[in-house]
Amino acid sequence: MRAMLRKRSWLVLVLPLMLAACEPVKAAGDDDGDGGSDPDGGRDPDANGDHPDGMVDAGGGIDAALKRDVRWLASNGLPDHACAPWTSVDTAQPEDGVIAPEGYLLVTSDPDAETLFYQQTQNLLEAPADGKLVLQARARFIEGRASSSARSGAHLGFVMGGKANTLFFENGNVFLLAAESTRGAERAMTTEVFHNYRIEVDLHASAGTNNISVLQDGAVLISGRTFAAAAGTPDVIYFGDSTQNARATSHWLSVEHNAHVPVACP
Repeated sequence: MRAMLRKRSWLVLVLPLMLAACEPVKAAGDDDGDGGSDPDGGRDPDANGDHPDGMVDAGGGIDAALKRDVRWLASNGLPDHACAPWTSVDTAQPEDGVIAPEGYLLVTSDPDAETLFYQQTQNLLEAPADGKLVLQARARFIEGRASSSARSGAHLGFVMGGKANTLFFENGNVFLLAAESTRGAERAMTTEVFHNYRIEVDLHASAGTNNISVLQDGAVLISGRTFAAAAGTPDVIYFGDSTQNARATSHWLSVEHNAHVPVACP
Protein backbone atom coordinates (compact mmCIF):
# COMPACT_ATOMS: atom_id res chain seq x y z
CA MET A 1 0.00 0.00 0.00
CA ARG A 2 1.32 3.43 -0.82
CA ALA A 3 1.27 6.00 1.95
CA MET A 4 1.17 9.53 0.66
CA LEU A 5 2.86 11.31 3.46
CA ARG A 6 4.52 14.70 3.69
CA LYS A 7 8.04 14.46 5.05
CA ARG A 8 9.94 16.72 7.35
CA SER A 9 13.23 18.07 6.03
CA TRP A 10 15.02 14.94 7.11
CA LEU A 11 12.49 12.45 8.43
CA VAL A 12 8.80 11.71 8.32
CA LEU A 13 6.39 11.38 11.21
CA VAL A 14 6.02 7.79 12.24
CA LEU A 15 3.31 5.29 11.49
CA PRO A 16 2.26 3.57 14.72
CA LEU A 17 0.74 0.34 13.38
CA MET A 18 3.10 -2.62 13.40
CA LEU A 19 3.25 -6.23 14.52
CA ALA A 20 5.61 -7.35 17.26
CA ALA A 21 7.35 -10.63 16.49
CA CYS A 22 10.63 -11.85 15.13
CA GLU A 23 12.23 -15.02 13.89
CA PRO A 24 15.82 -16.16 13.70
CA VAL A 25 17.35 -15.95 10.26
CA LYS A 26 20.18 -17.72 8.53
CA ALA A 27 22.62 -15.78 6.40
CA ALA A 28 22.35 -16.72 2.75
CA GLY A 29 25.29 -17.29 0.46
CA ASP A 30 26.49 -14.81 -2.10
CA ASP A 31 23.03 -13.43 -2.88
CA ASP A 32 24.22 -9.93 -3.69
CA GLY A 33 25.65 -10.83 -7.05
CA ASP A 34 29.01 -9.22 -6.30
CA GLY A 35 30.93 -12.43 -5.80
CA GLY A 36 31.55 -11.47 -2.18
CA SER A 37 30.31 -12.64 1.16
CA ASP A 38 26.75 -12.94 2.40
CA PRO A 39 25.01 -10.05 4.21
CA ASP A 40 26.71 -10.58 7.56
CA GLY A 41 30.15 -11.21 6.16
CA GLY A 42 29.71 -14.98 5.92
CA ARG A 43 29.37 -15.51 9.66
CA ASP A 44 26.35 -17.32 11.00
CA PRO A 45 25.05 -16.98 14.55
CA ASP A 46 26.63 -19.44 16.89
CA ALA A 47 24.83 -22.22 18.69
CA ASN A 48 23.27 -20.02 21.36
CA GLY A 49 21.92 -17.52 18.82
CA ASP A 50 24.40 -14.72 19.50
CA HIS A 51 25.51 -12.74 16.48
CA PRO A 52 29.30 -12.74 15.95
CA ASP A 53 29.28 -9.00 15.24
CA GLY A 54 28.26 -8.08 18.76
CA MET A 55 24.49 -8.01 18.30
CA VAL A 56 23.54 -10.34 21.10
CA ASP A 57 20.27 -11.92 22.01
CA ALA A 58 18.22 -11.16 25.09
CA GLY A 59 19.95 -10.72 28.41
CA GLY A 60 19.70 -8.77 31.62
CA GLY A 61 16.87 -10.82 33.04
CA ILE A 62 14.78 -10.96 29.85
CA ASP A 63 13.10 -14.29 29.13
CA ALA A 64 15.37 -16.45 26.99
CA ALA A 65 12.61 -16.70 24.36
CA LEU A 66 12.65 -12.93 23.83
CA LYS A 67 15.08 -10.77 21.90
CA ARG A 68 15.78 -7.06 21.62
CA ASP A 69 17.93 -7.32 18.50
CA VAL A 70 16.05 -7.78 15.24
CA ARG A 71 17.48 -8.50 11.84
CA TRP A 72 15.98 -8.26 8.37
CA LEU A 73 17.54 -10.06 5.39
CA ALA A 74 16.55 -9.43 1.79
CA SER A 75 16.80 -13.16 1.21
CA ASN A 76 13.69 -13.51 3.43
CA GLY A 77 11.57 -11.01 1.48
CA LEU A 78 10.51 -7.38 1.80
CA PRO A 79 11.04 -5.56 5.13
CA ASP A 80 7.31 -4.99 5.63
CA HIS A 81 6.77 -8.76 5.37
CA ALA A 82 9.41 -9.58 7.98
CA CYS A 83 8.47 -11.27 11.21
CA ALA A 84 9.56 -8.09 13.03
CA PRO A 85 8.13 -5.89 10.26
CA TRP A 86 9.15 -2.48 9.05
CA THR A 87 6.48 -0.06 7.84
CA SER A 88 6.87 0.94 4.20
CA VAL A 89 6.45 4.65 3.41
CA ASP A 90 6.16 4.99 -0.36
CA THR A 91 5.17 8.09 -2.31
CA ALA A 92 7.32 7.17 -5.33
CA GLN A 93 5.57 6.88 -8.71
CA PRO A 94 5.73 4.31 -10.19
CA GLU A 95 8.54 2.78 -8.10
CA ASP A 96 8.02 0.25 -5.32
CA GLY A 97 10.48 -1.50 -3.09
CA VAL A 98 11.21 -4.86 -4.72
CA ILE A 99 13.55 -7.79 -4.17
CA ALA A 100 15.68 -7.96 -7.31
CA PRO A 101 16.57 -11.31 -8.93
CA GLU A 102 20.10 -10.81 -7.58
CA GLY A 103 18.70 -10.98 -4.04
CA TYR A 104 18.88 -7.37 -2.80
CA LEU A 105 16.16 -4.85 -1.93
CA LEU A 106 16.01 -2.21 -4.66
CA VAL A 107 15.09 1.27 -3.36
CA THR A 108 14.73 4.02 -5.95
CA SER A 109 12.95 7.38 -6.05
CA ASP A 110 12.68 10.12 -8.69
CA PRO A 111 12.07 13.10 -8.55
CA ASP A 112 13.54 14.51 -5.34
CA ALA A 113 10.18 15.00 -3.60
CA GLU A 114 9.33 11.30 -3.70
CA THR A 115 10.02 8.98 -0.77
CA LEU A 116 10.56 5.27 -0.46
CA PHE A 117 11.80 4.04 2.90
CA TYR A 118 11.14 1.65 5.77
CA GLN A 119 10.80 2.43 9.46
CA GLN A 120 10.17 0.95 12.88
CA THR A 121 8.54 3.36 15.30
CA GLN A 122 8.20 4.13 18.97
CA ASN A 123 5.65 1.46 19.86
CA LEU A 124 8.21 -1.15 18.76
CA LEU A 125 11.35 0.54 20.05
CA GLU A 126 13.06 0.72 23.43
CA ALA A 127 16.50 2.19 24.04
CA PRO A 128 19.06 -0.35 25.32
CA ALA A 129 19.40 -0.13 29.10
CA ASP A 130 23.14 0.55 28.85
CA GLY A 131 22.59 3.29 26.26
CA LYS A 132 24.63 1.46 23.60
CA LEU A 133 22.52 1.70 20.45
CA VAL A 134 23.77 -0.27 17.43
CA LEU A 135 22.42 -0.06 13.88
CA GLN A 136 23.83 -2.15 11.05
CA ALA A 137 23.25 -2.53 7.32
CA ARG A 138 24.83 -4.12 4.30
CA ALA A 139 24.15 -1.79 1.39
CA ARG A 140 25.51 0.00 -1.65
CA PHE A 141 24.77 3.31 -3.36
CA ILE A 142 24.16 3.14 -7.11
CA GLU A 143 23.41 6.69 -8.24
CA GLY A 144 21.57 9.83 -7.23
CA ARG A 145 21.60 13.57 -6.73
CA ALA A 146 20.62 16.04 -4.00
CA SER A 147 19.63 19.70 -3.90
CA SER A 148 21.12 20.03 -0.39
CA SER A 149 24.68 19.21 0.63
CA ALA A 150 23.27 17.81 3.88
CA ARG A 151 21.05 15.22 2.20
CA SER A 152 21.22 12.11 0.07
CA GLY A 153 18.52 9.76 -1.14
CA ALA A 154 20.08 6.73 0.57
CA HIS A 155 20.53 6.66 4.33
CA LEU A 156 20.19 4.84 7.66
CA GLY A 157 19.09 6.93 10.64
CA PHE A 158 17.49 7.10 14.06
CA VAL A 159 15.80 9.20 16.69
CA MET A 160 16.10 7.72 20.18
CA GLY A 161 15.27 9.50 23.41
CA GLY A 162 15.31 12.88 21.68
CA LYS A 163 18.77 12.28 20.16
CA ALA A 164 19.22 11.85 16.44
CA ASN A 165 21.53 11.43 13.48
CA THR A 166 21.63 9.85 10.03
CA LEU A 167 24.34 8.15 8.00
CA PHE A 168 24.02 9.26 4.36
CA PHE A 169 25.47 7.49 1.32
CA GLU A 170 26.34 9.35 -1.86
CA ASN A 171 28.59 8.80 -4.86
CA GLY A 172 32.02 8.03 -3.42
CA ASN A 173 31.27 9.39 0.04
CA VAL A 174 29.43 8.83 3.33
CA PHE A 175 28.59 11.45 5.95
CA LEU A 176 26.79 12.14 9.22
CA LEU A 177 24.92 15.29 10.23
CA ALA A 178 26.26 17.92 12.61
CA ALA A 179 22.75 19.34 13.06
CA GLU A 180 19.40 18.71 11.42
CA SER A 181 20.31 20.61 8.26
CA THR A 182 24.11 20.72 8.55
CA ARG A 183 26.53 18.27 6.99
CA GLY A 184 28.92 16.75 9.50
CA ALA A 185 31.84 14.31 9.46
CA GLU A 186 32.42 12.59 6.12
CA ARG A 187 34.72 10.11 4.42
CA ALA A 188 35.48 9.31 0.80
CA MET A 189 35.07 5.62 -0.04
CA THR A 190 33.75 3.15 -2.58
CA THR A 191 30.00 3.36 -1.98
CA GLU A 192 29.07 1.57 -5.23
CA VAL A 193 29.98 -1.86 -3.83
CA PHE A 194 28.40 -3.65 -0.90
CA HIS A 195 29.87 -2.88 2.52
CA ASN A 196 28.86 -3.74 6.08
CA TYR A 197 28.07 -0.49 7.91
CA ARG A 198 27.78 -0.33 11.70
CA ILE A 199 26.66 2.74 13.66
CA GLU A 200 27.51 2.66 17.38
CA VAL A 201 25.85 5.31 19.54
CA ASP A 202 26.37 6.05 23.23
CA LEU A 203 23.04 7.55 24.24
CA HIS A 204 24.33 8.17 27.78
CA ALA A 205 27.33 10.27 26.71
CA SER A 206 27.65 13.84 27.97
CA ALA A 207 26.32 16.57 25.72
CA GLY A 208 28.84 17.93 23.24
CA THR A 209 31.02 14.82 23.14
CA ASN A 210 31.51 12.56 20.14
CA ASN A 211 29.20 9.65 20.86
CA ILE A 212 28.85 8.07 17.40
CA SER A 213 31.29 5.76 15.64
CA VAL A 214 30.63 4.52 12.12
CA LEU A 215 32.45 1.38 11.00
CA GLN A 216 32.78 -0.05 7.53
CA ASP A 217 33.61 -3.75 7.29
CA GLY A 218 34.87 -3.65 10.89
CA ALA A 219 37.15 -0.60 10.57
CA VAL A 220 36.29 2.81 12.05
CA LEU A 221 35.28 5.15 9.25
CA ILE A 222 34.06 8.40 10.86
CA SER A 223 33.00 9.73 14.26
CA GLY A 224 30.36 12.27 15.17
CA ARG A 225 27.75 13.19 17.73
CA THR A 226 24.01 13.13 18.13
CA PHE A 227 21.98 16.32 18.02
CA ALA A 228 18.66 17.20 19.60
CA ALA A 229 15.64 16.15 17.56
CA ALA A 230 12.72 18.54 17.22
CA ALA A 231 10.57 18.62 20.34
CA GLY A 232 8.03 15.83 20.38
CA THR A 233 9.72 13.73 17.70
CA PRO A 234 9.01 10.08 18.55
CA ASP A 235 11.62 7.35 18.47
CA VAL A 236 12.18 5.87 15.01
CA ILE A 237 14.76 3.84 13.08
CA TYR A 238 14.60 4.10 9.29
CA PHE A 239 16.43 3.34 6.04
CA GLY A 240 16.00 4.09 2.34
CA ASP A 241 15.01 7.55 1.05
CA SER A 242 13.01 9.71 3.46
CA THR A 243 14.12 13.14 2.28
CA GLN A 244 12.33 15.57 -0.02
CA ASN A 245 15.43 17.16 -1.50
CA ALA A 246 17.29 14.17 -2.90
CA ARG A 247 16.77 11.11 -5.05
CA ALA A 248 18.80 7.93 -5.34
CA THR A 249 18.95 4.28 -6.22
CA SER A 250 20.38 2.01 -3.52
CA HIS A 251 20.57 -1.72 -2.83
CA TRP A 252 20.08 -3.26 0.63
CA LEU A 253 20.89 -6.80 1.75
CA SER A 254 20.30 -6.53 5.50
CA VAL A 255 19.40 -4.14 8.32
CA GLU A 256 19.48 -4.83 12.06
CA HIS A 257 19.44 -3.01 15.37
CA ASN A 258 19.33 -3.74 19.12
CA ALA A 259 16.53 -1.39 20.21
CA HIS A 260 13.40 -3.43 19.57
CA VAL A 261 11.01 -4.11 22.45
CA PRO A 262 11.43 -7.71 23.64
CA VAL A 263 9.80 -10.01 21.11
CA ALA A 264 9.18 -13.75 21.04
CA CYS A 265 11.15 -15.84 18.58
CA PRO A 266 10.51 -19.50 17.74
